[in-house]
Amino acid sequence: MFACCEEVRPTTELVVAVDAPKVDEPVVVIVEEVIPAEPEPPAEVAAFEVAAVVELEVAAVVAKVEELVVPVDPKAPFAATLDLSAPGAVLDFEFCVCEENVLIVKSLNGKGAADSWNSTCSESQKMQALDRVVSVNGDPVVSSKDMAAVIKMGAKFELILKHPVLREINVKKNGKAIGLNLSYTQESKGLVVRVVQETGLMKEWNDAASADTKLIKSDRIISVNGKDGKALTLLEELKSAEEIKMVVASWA
Repeated sequence: MFACCEEVRPTTELVVAVDAPKVDEPVVVIVEEVIPAEPEPPAEVAAFEVAAVVELEVAAVVAKVEELVVPVDPKAPFAATLDLSAPGAVLDFEFCVCEENVLIVKSLNGKGAADSWNSTCSESQKMQALDRVVSVNGDPVVSSKDMAAVIKMGAKFELILKHPVLREINVKKNGKAIGLNLSYTQESKGLVVRVVQETGLMKEWNDAASADTKLIKSDRIISVNGKDGKALTLLEELKSAEEIKMVVASWA
């Protein structure tokens, strides 16, 4: 008996194995095809391919999540639920009521109902100074003083609020009157625009401004030349300064 075979090489070959014949026995020839195994890739190549697959999968997940995310409109109203009936709960914010039907959050003091709400809600729903109260428990603000009194009575209620949109207006008087009718109280937050007069500096500004930068009724001037705080301070700066840079809040 003997067997012979060819060396297996890294290409497809035919290997023939022959058993020596015995007397009166036919020759048996066995033919088999040998498929060489593919060489293993280097470790760094394999790692790169795995990383590439993971990166693609992560990118696909991120893209899917981005499809589900709805951009937050900074001008959109939002709800805040406050519970003043809870043990130890206090009203930790003040209102500005210098307009009949406009109720503005003047300031937040912390460690109360609003602070508790802010610690649990999303960033876009946090209460802040200059937020405008649109409604309380579904009732629109008709009288700012009456609605402020309802909130101070102490109960669980839902506020619908709007964040302010802030913009800057820069003008130079050049001997012209500013041309605004303003209202305020000694403790109010800013100066409320009542009327933009038909002549004056702000009429000229509005004539040249785009629709979203015009100064309109109920806008609130909250800073003049870097000074903010009490209304009388802002009013004095408007009267005395030649160049004016004012920050205006609006909720339109």
